[in-house]
Amino acid sequence: MKISKVSIDGYRLLNEFEMDLRDDLSLVIGKNNTGKTSLLNVLSVHLSGSQTGFVFEDFSVATQKELLTLLADNQLVAPATLPSIALTLTICYDEEDNLRNLSNLMVDLSPDAREVHLRFSSEITTDQLEQLHADLHDNLSAVEEALGKILEADQKRDEVQRFLSKKLKHYLVRKVVSFDPDDASADLDLTDQLFSVRRVLNIEYVSARRSVENRDSGKGGKASARALSQLSSDYFKDHTGGNEESAPFIQLSAQAAVTDREFTKAYKRVFKDVLAKVKRFGAVAGLGGDIHVMSTIQPSTLLNDSTSVKYGEPDTLLPEDHNGLGYLNLIAIIMEIEIRLLRIKSANNSAPSDINLLVIEEPEAHTHPQLQYIFIKKIKELLKEHRQNGGIQFQTIITTHSSHITAESDFADIKYFRRIGDRVEARNMTDLEQKYGKDKKHYQFLTQYLTLTRAELFFADKAILIEGDTERILMRAMMRKIDEADPDHESPLGSQNISVVEVGAHSQIFDHFIEFTGLKTLIITDIDSAEVTTNKAGHQVLTACAVAQGTHTTNGALKHFLSLTQSGVDDAGDLSNLRKLTSAAKQLKKQSGTWKVDSTDPSLFVAYQTSENGYEARSYEDAFIHLNRDFITDNLETFRGLKNTELFSESTVGPYELADSCVNKKTHFALDVIYAETDPDSSWNIPAYISEGLRWLREA
Repeated sequence: MKISKVSIDGYRLLNEFEMDLRDDLSLVIGKNNTGKTSLLNVLSVHLSGSQTGFVFEDFSVATQKELLTLLADNQLVAPATLPSIALTLTICYDEEDNLRNLSNLMVDLSPDAREVHLRFSSEITTDQLEQLHADLHDNLSAVEEALGKILEADQKRDEVQRFLSKKLKHYLVRKVVSFDPDDASADLDLTDQLFSVRRVLNIEYVSARRSVENRDSGKGGKASARALSQLSSDYFKDHTGGNEESAPFIQLSAQAAVTDREFTKAYKRVFKDVLAKVKRFGAVAGLGGDIHVMSTIQPSTLLNDSTSVKYGEPDTLLPEDHNGLGYLNLIAIIMEIEIRLLRIKSANNSAPSDINLLVIEEPEAHTHPQLQYIFIKKIKELLKEHRQNGGIQFQTIITTHSSHITAESDFADIKYFRRIGDRVEARNMTDLEQKYGKDKKHYQFLTQYLTLTRAELFFADKAILIEGDTERILMRAMMRKIDEADPDHESPLGSQNISVVEVGAHSQIFDHFIEFTGLKTLIITDIDSAEVTTNKAGHQVLTACAVAQGTHTTNGALKHFLSLTQSGVDDAGDLSNLRKLTSAAKQLKKQSGTWKVDSTDPSLFVAYQTSENGYEARSYEDAFIHLNRDFITDNLETFRGLKNTELFSESTVGPYELADSCVNKKTHFALDVIYAETDPDSSWNIPAYISEGLRWLREA
């Protein structure tokens, strides 16, 4: 038995939202503001029975606008659809499952039925809507009376919004219904049978706000002010279930009784003088008998105020807040998970619920990459142990912004949240695999590459795919130069969430990934001009040459994204057409499975060398040398990545030959450029095709 699908309607960006849930672990990732926390909020409010509920701002923007317009009118006209925030869970089961609890929620009792659909909603009924409208207009009348004037339209709208922000939650009605999606008449109202629902479903939530800090919070305060110490106390309570008859509680009580006797003896000595004086006054007042100060330690309160977690060797124990935040956070997560699993076991004071949902929000907080790797590698082992040893059926959802956690996870577990307009879609990595179809090697390359080095792409807003080290080393410097040239631009490149990724000659492999994530992507590649020559064996082959004498391109990315028609040496070649393409023709969007020119709403720009100052370069080094030959010549003594440097003084030797004959190591050459620019009187220029691409990306 498991939750196979989660559907949400009407909550913030989650409208007509669906997400498949894995049997064991679902890793929810995505850029900021794509609804990851919203998902957890909806699950928590509906499944935990939270009393906080929802507020006006939790409804989708469209619903908020509709409500404002609807309620501001003096005459209420009931809408076709009443506003609601709904969570629908699809529960799957089979013949091996114990259906004793689930049977109370079933509406489809046919032998071949294998699903139960539960809808939890927080909605405004017709009666509540009418009451809300009446109360709102009473409030508006009171405001106008206090002001002594009629509110203008914009003032009235502001007052309506203020009222709804404060009061709407009181007009929401909660409902729980089991239904058959194929039979609208087969509904079972479970609103008054929440205990039956809890027997099937339970949620435990490990929040990102774990109150972990390494300030010395214990000084001058209770030990419970320290996060781990409080968690150790919570663990004991959940471990014993609050049962004073349990063995651990009896052990603690017995020790407390022994301590009580010792403390009482000490109190008798400490309070001897003051009690004698009190007795004298008491005798005058008619108070009979002696006064005794007794120790009555309560095990429950003892744990709250007197539990401390320390670490280190026995003779050099240090307080928990002497440890780094990363370790504190990791320990806190594990302790909280253990506490939540203990609560799952005793959720209904008997057997655990049939399905338990364990939610862990952003485990990476304060934690350096190595600990993030450790966490995600070990968490599955920990959960598996509880599942096997404790016999608990639970599914886990982890949300994260960490590329390190993502890189160490199984790609099949990933749920990628992508914002499209005013709503969010949840996409499975298995869907991406299907897009690659027969290109299994391409998908395997992509997953390995992302896993090993570039999982950050999942969290970027934009991406730059480059060929090699030279561009990688200089790309950030180029972005900074463009920002410095436009200091007043409202959205400089340096302030945007852009990932720069080396893909070699394989940018075409990222085709489906670009579409899957919706990343605005700039591909910077080389035109790679070539001509048809005859090799020693007498076969015609394509050989690299200067652009001016070339007929073909050997660049696979250009062929793929720009849909070039050439197939080999027998073609006339597409190089001449490639050289003529305008900036608008390099802006693309995928339509019906093909990249097509779209300068109105493009998602991809392909940048390659173009004519600049009367010259067409073949490669990045070629273009850079042409544009910055004087800069290099002035700093030749500092360039360690060049050879044959005497050729720079030969006016007859062009940039193509210099790039081919003088660049010894491309990485060193790029570093030489950065080093040479440390001289304030020395600077270099960005090749036009790269500048064009970066400016497009800045505005995308």
